[in-house]
Amino acid sequence: MANEITVTAMLGCVSGAINEVDADAVFTIDQSVSSGSYPGFCTIATTEESETFSEITTLGWCKIKNLDATNFVDFGFTTAVYGIRLKPNEMAVFRLVPGVTMFMKADTSAVKVQIRCYDN
Repeated sequence: MANEITVTAMLGCVSGAINEVDADAVFTIDQSVSSGSYPGFCTIATTEESETFSEITTLGWCKIKNLDATNFVDFGFTTAVYGIRLKPNEMAVFRLVPGVTMFMKADTSAVKVQIRCYDN
């Protein structure tokens, strides 16, 4: 098979003098190993947690979604250094580097997140 993974992204802003929409980022990727997604749903506490994606042999595309209605979750790739924040119901899609560890921490109470990572 081919083109098993599809990535679609759109980012836009219409506010005052700004009227920009970038919707041309749609592409497909061949998946070399079909191992499904990992790890699924996680509850992230207010103390730092780490995820090594040990079930995935060749890290590829990852989607993380904050499923909480009120709290944000921060994550990054160095302990105690969080460069990415997902507010309630926000998500991020990106390619991971093989062997990476992700560090996550919720704001004021535990946050449930959905993490999907596919071999590629």
